[in-house]
Amino acid sequence: IDIEGLSGVRSLSHVSFAMVEQATNTAISIVELPETRLNHSLVVARVMEAIMRNNAFFEDKVNIGIIAALLHDKQTPASGDATKSLDPAVFQEEDHWRENLDEEAWELIEGTGADFEMIDEIIHNRGVLGEILDIADKIGYVMLDVKQIGLDPVIRDLGNIYKDVRYDKVRDEVYFTDPERLKVFLGIRAKLFRDVYINPYSQSIDYIFARLLSPYYSRDENEEGQLLPEQLRVITDDDLKKFLAEKYGVEPWFMFDTKNGWFPDFVHCTSEEEANERAEEVKQDPENKFIGIKRGYGFNSATDFKVKDPESGTIMPFKQYEPLFAKALDQTAERTKGYFVVYTKRLDPDWAVFIPEA
Repeated sequence: IDIEGLSGVRSLSHVSFAMVEQATNTAISIVELPETRLNHSLVVARVMEAIMRNNAFFEDKVNIGIIAALLHDKQTPASGDATKSLDPAVFQEEDHWRENLDEEAWELIEGTGADFEMIDEIIHNRGVLGEILDIADKIGYVMLDVKQIGLDPVIRDLGNIYKDVRYDKVRDEVYFTDPERLKVFLGIRAKLFRDVYINPYSQSIDYIFARLLSPYYSRDENEEGQLLPEQLRVITDDDLKKFLAEKYGVEPWFMFDTKNGWFPDFVHCTSEEEANERAEEVKQDPENKFIGIKRGYGFNSATDFKVKDPESGTIMPFKQYEPLFAKALDQTAERTKGYFVVYTKRLDPDWAVFIPEA
């Protein structure tokens, strides 16, 4: 199965880990997160395989699980979430995994006894194997990013959390055997979402990039000179930057990048009405260039994962086993929601100079 093209698509789009100075709420340094969707897919496939072998699945099922894991991100577009935000309904990679699969890949799939419907169910996280893939996916990206930003993965031997995943064939349930290790994992994952994945600085950069791409994207094949979804699913991040650099007259093309450590300014609002009011205030300052309003949707705290109570042996959702901690995770997710008024200073040397006034 050829997924080599994912080596040119960063897992986290334009996200970098911003060290924020609390007093001024400004980013003072960044840590690049260079992992690619290829790295992620390979790690997820290995975790999927390990979990299934630990639970004595038959070999044909293990192979089906590995194939689904390798394919689950195959159709991620160039620049990932930034591009997906332009047209979420079209850029759900789970809905397009079969595009561009060659005859050899289909022979491999059919050779395991699987078909389109079976792989599709797993990739959409349905059924037992779909549930295991969802767990493997989360373990894969969390552990890769923990390593990149320097969080300590040795806490409760966190890297071995995949060994805690069990499948009860009688009850047809997937659960974790060590609730305390899952607690640490979910806490670190929430921290990654809050401070990295949907950090307002990172979201703002994605938003600006989407605004730059927007005039040159179309679903319609009749729109001349615009990129179609099918094209964006096969080109790399650098291909897209080169395309946009040419459109905006940036030379050399690699200057069209975020690695200069620049971050936009933003105001976090709790309602659309408040965001519109603050946007008008931002526009009143002639030094500001208003970019737009970006909505933050939060994240799934994953407290529905099931655990086995080590004392009673009862299998229950984590949020039932640790209700107070689960509530804290949900509150963290809730605080990342809202409306972000994005703007920049007119003298900043950044991408925003190319964006028309919103």
